[in-house]
Amino acid sequence: MISPIRVVAGVVVKSGKVLLTQRRDKNGQQGLWEFPGGKVEPGETDQQALERELDEELAIKVEVSEQIVETLHHYEDKSILLCSYLCRWIDGDIELRYHQNLAWVNENEVKAYQLSDADIPVTALLKHYLSK
Repeated sequence: MISPIRVVAGVVVKSGKVLLTQRRDKNGQQGLWEFPGGKVEPGETDQQALERELDEELAIKVEVSEQIVETLHHYEDKSILLCSYLCRWIDGDIELRYHQNLAWVNENEVKAYQLSDADIPVTALLKHYLSK
């Protein structure tokens, strides 16, 4: 069996809301919403990968803090281990380099967005992290 791909996601919190991004075209996931992030490259820690991915994809700097949850999800063509982390916005104006849209949402509003299956478990924990 092939090992799952390690992927990190940033739960970027600002003013009591969390950042969601909408995918352009990614392996049949087009139009779905997600907590932004990407693959962990060899030799990177999760934190380094998340800082790099958010800089590359959105042109923002974040401080990665505590891990929220790890979720193993199986797609038809691959499995991913999604490791979600709480992030604090440090600097930058968002540029949508790989996404078609973004939204800042509270814990109730997130339910209105069609999330990628791997991101759904994070939503159950948002109340705790948005109150920090």
